[in-house]
Amino acid sequence: MSSQPVFKVPRPVPVKKVPVKPVPVRYLISAEELKNMNGKIRSLKKLFKHPRRTLPELQPYLTFLLTGQHSFINLAKVRYSEAGRERMRSGTDAMKHLEDIVIRVILQGEDPARAHLRVINEMYLNNSDEDDEDDEDDTDDATPDIQTSSESPGNSSQPTPKQ
Repeated sequence: MSSQPVFKVPRPVPVKKVPVKPVPVRYLISAEELKNMNGKIRSLKKLFKHPRRTLPELQPYLTFLLTGQHSFINLAKVRYSEAGRERMRSGTDAMKHLEDIVIRVILQGEDPARAHLRVINEMYLNNSDEDDEDDEDDTDDATPDIQTSSESPGNSSQPTPKQ
C-alpha cells in the first residue's frame, strides 16, 4: 500500500496580520477621579471603627454613601457621554453632602437630622450667593422686605370686586 493520502486536503495558507492601531477610549471617570474615590473609601473605612457609626439614625446616610461610592467605581470602564457625565456629576454632588453629614455626625457628635439640615442650609446659601453676586440688598430702603399679615391681600380693608 502506498502512503499517499486518498483525499487531497488543501493546506492553510498563512495570512499576514495587519497591525491595528489602538483607538483611544475616553472613559466617564478619569484615573485621577478614581484614585480620589478610592482614597475616600479608605478614609470611610477608618471612620467605621468609630462607635458613633452604629447610630440607627445614621444608617440610611451611610447606606446611600456607600452605594454611591461603589456605583462611582463601577463607572470606571463606561465610555464617556455628556448625559452620563452629567448624571455622574449630580451623583458626586449628592455624595459630597452625604460625606459632610457622616463626618459631622461621627467626628463632631452632631445629631444626624440637624447635620442634614445644616448641610441643606449651607447648600442653599452657597447657591444663592452664586446667583446674587451682583445684587446687594440695600437695607437703607424705606420699603420693608417682609410682608406682614396686616398688609396681605386677604386682609385688605377695601372690598374686592364681585365676579
